[in-house]
Amino acid sequence: MLCEKRFHPDTHYMMEMELLENDNRLGEKGNYIRKFLSEPEYLPILQKQEKHLIKIKRQAIVQKGNLRYIPPPDRTNRRRERDLL
Repeated sequence: MLCEKRFHPDTHYMMEMELLENDNRLGEKGNYIRKFLSEPEYLPILQKQEKHLIKIKRQAIVQKGNLRYIPPPDRTNRRRERDLL
């Protein structure tokens, strides 16, 4: 289903993640989940990865009803470090 009605109008991101710790809101340790997020929900998920509570496997930006995949934050940081060296 590839149309603009596929996602809620507030949806800006999609993330697939593995839970590294139990989380009452997301699930149990070891679960692999996909979440569709609004702009305000996105930053707390990134903070969870920084605290090593989750591991982001794939993420995408929702544009015109389609997913545009982007590298997870940790891959982007490694790529920048490699380019600097």
